[in-house]
Amino acid sequence: MRRPPRTPGPIHVAVIVLLVYVAIGALNTLAIAALARRAELAILRLVGATGDQVLRMARIEQAMLLGLAPIAGGGHRRAENRSA
Repeated sequence: MRRPPRTPGPIHVAVIVLLVYVAIGALNTLAIAALARRAELAILRLVGATGDQVLRMARIEQAMLLGLAPIAGGGHRRAENRSA
């Protein structure tokens, strides 16, 4: 006998909403970081860096930012739990 497919429960909906919220926050952070560095990126172009080099550097920095932020946040929570 086959079971009918399960419909998503409130937990699934909450997880999806939270993931969308986190994605919007991450994109917002990246956009603000890129806009804040506009002058620096323009100077790199003026001193001879190609557009591809500047774009590659910006992508690497953004990947590092997104990769290290959860680690730093998790480390903060561990230190907080140890002191309690």
